[in-house]
Amino acid sequence: MEVKAFNRNGPPEFDIADFRMYASEIQEKPYMLDVDYLILGYDMSDDGVVTIKDVWLKKVWQIA
Repeated sequence: MEVKAFNRNGPPEFDIADFRMYASEIQEKPYMLDVDYLILGYDMSDDGVVTIKDVWLKKVWQIA
């Protein structure tokens, strides 16, 4: 399982942007297609309090 978090006030910026590297890694380690991604969307107040607003459990093909 891999955990990703993003500020809901900005766009999600996951590290799957280097898709060519990811595709070659899948060829060597096909079991990585079964990895679960726990994704948390949070808000942060001006005084630094973090509140989790959204939670998803997805496979890579569901978020790419």
